[in-house]
Amino acid sequence: MSLNGNPVWQYLGYAQVVANQATASTTYVQVTGLTLTVTIPAGNRCVKITGFMVPYNNSAGDGVLISIWDGAVGSGTQLSVGGYEKNSLTSAAGCIVMAIVQPAAGSKTYNIGFLSKLGGSANTNAVSVTPAFILVECC
Repeated sequence: MSLNGNPVWQYLGYAQVVANQATASTTYVQVTGLTLTVTIPAGNRCVKITGFMVPYNNSAGDGVLISIWDGAVGSGTQLSVGGYEKNSLTSAAGCIVMAIVQPAAGSKTYNIGFLSKLGGSANTNAVSVTPAFILVECC
C-alpha cells in the first residue's frame, strides 16, 4: 500500500519492557519480554522490525550490541545489529536497530537480543519513561 508513492506502514504488533536487564555475556541473549509473534498478511509485503533501548555498560571502554532475530536469539536468523560504544562510566545513548524483510505470509516470531562487547555489565536501562521495545509493521 502506498500514499503518493511512499509506503504506508501498518501496525502488526508491539511489545515493551520497563525493567532493566543485565548481562555480561559476549554472545547474544534474549531481552526478556521483547519477543513478538505476528501474522504476516498475504501479498508479498515488506515488513519493518524496529528495536529500541537506551543501553549502557558499567565497564569503561565496553559497549553494548542489540540485534533483531527471526526466530530464537542465537539460533534463529540475525536480521540486523546496532551498537553503542562506551567512552565513560556515566554515558548512555538511545539505540535503534531496524530490519526490512519480505517474509512469506503466515506466523513469524521476532526477538531482540543484546550482548556486552567485552564482557562487562551490559544493561537495557529500560524504565517507564524510556521502555525498551520491539515494533513490527508491514506495507
